[in-house]
Amino acid sequence: MRLLAAPALLSLGTAAAVAPPPAGLPSCSLAGYTFAQFCQEHTVCGNATGTIAATTTGSGCGRADMASSGGSPASASFASPLFAVDPVAVYNVSWLVNTSYTPGKGCSVAGTVVAQFFDEHDMKFGPTRDGGGGWTPAVDAVCEKSSTAGLFEPRSFTFSAPTTAVTARLWLAFADGHFTHSTATGEVSIADVRIERSSQPQQHPIPAPRFHVPDAIIQRGINMSTNCLRDSTLQGQFTVGSDYQTSNNISPDRGFGAFGVRRFGTPELVAQYQSEWGYDSAAVHGQPDGSVRSRTMTLLLWPLGVDQFFSYNGNISYLKTALPQADLMLNWVANNSDTDGLFQCSHNGQPAGVVTCPGPLGMDWVDWHQSRALGKTFVFESWYAWTLLRMAALHDEFSASFGNKTLATTYRARAATVNKALETKYWHGDHWSTNELSIIADCCTQKVSDCCQTLCGSSTCHPGKKTALFVHVLY
Repeated sequence: MRLLAAPALLSLGTAAAVAPPPAGLPSCSLAGYTFAQFCQEHTVCGNATGTIAATTTGSGCGRADMASSGGSPASASFASPLFAVDPVAVYNVSWLVNTSYTPGKGCSVAGTVVAQFFDEHDMKFGPTRDGGGGWTPAVDAVCEKSSTAGLFEPRSFTFSAPTTAVTARLWLAFADGHFTHSTATGEVSIADVRIERSSQPQQHPIPAPRFHVPDAIIQRGINMSTNCLRDSTLQGQFTVGSDYQTSNNISPDRGFGAFGVRRFGTPELVAQYQSEWGYDSAAVHGQPDGSVRSRTMTLLLWPLGVDQFFSYNGNISYLKTALPQADLMLNWVANNSDTDGLFQCSHNGQPAGVVTCPGPLGMDWVDWHQSRALGKTFVFESWYAWTLLRMAALHDEFSASFGNKTLATTYRARAATVNKALETKYWHGDHWSTNELSIIADCCTQKVSDCCQTLCGSSTCHPGKKTALFVHVLY
């Protein structure tokens, strides 16, 4: 979504008359729009008001007025009726906005219009993160003005629908960030909301799958993965489908995404993904000493992404630049590892005496659980061993030019040391353990179901055989 460049200031009384809306698309009269308030995190329901009135232009268009009440933060929106969408089409949306509010935390989207999509199963939107089983409507950071000085200003955006979309709706938002919660107060008016199917060519064509297999069900999965990668770029950069849309986290979102793009992506998709992978990008914040200012597992997933991109396109000049940066990260990890080769960092000062974790979160990509943000997790250490082996292979391959055969040998020795420690300290005869509460705590005993599923293969944690020591077995 974009603000128009240098928009002209309009009073509501000067808006031009509009033609009748295309069949099936929402009317600018706002007929059928419904008001909704959201209860999540910072918001208490009942703090907002919303009304729809006719504009004074005689155009037949409507105006949606929303305001916080009692000085309390508000999160509210008007939702259009559902309308059919075509993934091969381009849609133009425009509106006028008049704002007078106090922004909350971060970037406010008060006054923004958002498109939300529904698949053939008519996935329903829930007012809380888990309440409805659907996807929370969300937007990129679109910072609307806190005041338009009593005038209506024009805004617009263009969208294409995901390949899985059958229907869509527009939301007229008064909120912050993810728009189901807000810390903003004040009022917003949105008027003359118009949508049309454009005649312009599709900017995000649906790609053909890169390969085919005889099994029809597997082929459907390949087709779906290919389409999903295209759908993830509809906002101009790769996004993540969840209660948010745009994630800059290398760990785990973009890191794991790199493996999928490597296997299913078109050259254009891989090039776009790679362009967002810079060492000094906002997603990484790579430092001169090899540390990062992002989630700790970026130290491993970023080098593995470099490996994925090079293996796809064979761009030697890219690898020549990126491989030394990957070496910086692995050197920083090695300098902060114990005699078993296991890396550990301190989160919130614990444990004492070890280096502080480079980013805001700790050792595991499932790092919203406190215990998994601490200690020498099986997840980090096993991926560390695999990363060392992949970087060793690259150094060996180019040892006659920019590679370093001595460093390749060092990496393989480190990987062997880490794997030996995993065999010794993390294998309990018939299942893996991690550091849920301590270095030798059994995740199954601690009843952490997702830990059991990840490390042991089932929620009951009876894997039956040893399967997960070397991460490369998994892919």
